[in-house]
Amino acid sequence: MRTVISAGRCRACRIQRMTCARGNAARLGFADRATFVAGDWAAALAGAFDLIVSNPPYVPSREIGELEAEVRTFDPRAALDGG
Repeated sequence: MRTVISAGRCRACRIQRMTCARGNAARLGFADRATFVAGDWAAALAGAFDLIVSNPPYVPSREIGELEAEVRTFDPRAALDGG
């Protein structure tokens, strides 16, 4: 998303894959305009924002076992399990 929006700053608050996200930001040339925060996303997003993009867990717990293996074994369960 950050590569599409050329102006401004980006804040990410995802605990899983934080090292990967930081590396991607550096590799793509916007690490100086990105902030990564581990913790409660609502607390991390205090203040005014022009745009918030979210990809919360969305698979019902009872359906996790039915996912294709490449999804079920690739993504952390916390990224999939929406309760």
